[in-house]
Amino acid sequence: MPYNYTQIQSSLINTPKETYIEDFRKRLEEGFENSSDWFTIQEETDFGSEKYRNVDARINYVIAAETGEKMSDDFKMLWFRDTTHLVKLGTMFYFNDNYWLCINTEKIKSLTTAVTVKRCNNTLRWMDENGGIYNVPCSLADPLIRENRDYSTTGSAVVNVSGVIEVMAQFNVKTNKIKANQRFLFGNPENWYCYKIFGSGVNNINLMTTEDLYSSGVIRYTMGGWQLNEDTDDLVNGVCDVNQNIYQIQVSPSSLKLNIGEQITITQRVLHNGKYEELDVVWETSNPLIANITQDGLVNPIKDGIAQIKVSLKNNSSVFTEIPIEISQEINTNWEIRISPKDNFVLEGTSKTFETRLYSNNVLNPLVFTYSVIGTDVPKENYVFSVIDGNRFSITNIEKYLVDYLTVRCTSDSYQKDLQIYLRGAW
Repeated sequence: MPYNYTQIQSSLINTPKETYIEDFRKRLEEGFENSSDWFTIQEETDFGSEKYRNVDARINYVIAAETGEKMSDDFKMLWFRDTTHLVKLGTMFYFNDNYWLCINTEKIKSLTTAVTVKRCNNTLRWMDENGGIYNVPCSLADPLIRENRDYSTTGSAVVNVSGVIEVMAQFNVKTNKIKANQRFLFGNPENWYCYKIFGSGVNNINLMTTEDLYSSGVIRYTMGGWQLNEDTDDLVNGVCDVNQNIYQIQVSPSSLKLNIGEQITITQRVLHNGKYEELDVVWETSNPLIANITQDGLVNPIKDGIAQIKVSLKNNSSVFTEIPIEISQEINTNWEIRISPKDNFVLEGTSKTFETRLYSNNVLNPLVFTYSVIGTDVPKENYVFSVIDGNRFSITNIEKYLVDYLTVRCTSDSYQKDLQIYLRGAW
């Protein structure tokens, strides 16, 4: 006999656990917009990208697991509208005019994604060996700056230049460049404190280096108080050892006046503490409608007007030079005499015909030439010079002459070019 099949409800297929999870997430999503702690915040699009997108999240305070007390406002708990939203450890967020670092995720213990973020209340700034200046938001792992431990005391919660601090930051392409024993300034232009990364111990930065620049995570630095050096540290921008590395960019030419149709390449040299170094630079134009420039320094005029060409050190725009440029509407004509063949010798016992043509802006001009041999000590019996027509002449090498060369002047209207021709041996 035939069988009839009936589609049963999905709730009858799910296990009690699956049904509970599905109902729980549905209630979370339905009640999300009714919550008073719902905000639209910004989250990194990709780890370490420094590019952000909007996401909906609930923001709440954090309870300390050890004491049950509410933690400071430097800590927040985030829940997301999308209950399956995944967040990697070390992901950066931006809200309340601050950057926040993800220091913990609760996906394993929760039916929804809940993450703990910490306010980045400071910035790591440093200069690398190529003059690039980097900025990375960071957070003091412990809000208390303690004295160096001498094992006779427990340390006191006193701001002390000789103290020890713990700093957390995203472990990314930039922080992977930080070296052991590197110095940093903390504070503000009115009151800087200097700290140096410890070069050994559990948090040794040398043990943290990775070749995988895209792995997610948080890096933690232990820093000890260090002496501030007003002679080498930039106390305005808060960067250590900047004044030990003085960079300067020299350009040629230093100013430009071009007509439309002309092109010119600006050359640059980077000086590091007075010595030339091969470092990457970035070319920019203040007005691409007037003139644009390639990353090789080639300037291309577009229309009449005034603009500025700027060349700066890659990753450090504070080191730069500007070149004023003035573009005229007048179209400039470039004249060029081309001679073929390009080789400038005739072998003994042979003859060679040379052809000359005049070009204006790469377009062949019909003007013809006159030719003459000028200023030479080559004996006349060693060669024969013959004019074929207005664009060609020939040289016959009767006997080689290695002491001097023939100079043939090629003239067309007001344009001329001298060609030096050697009388060489048979081989």
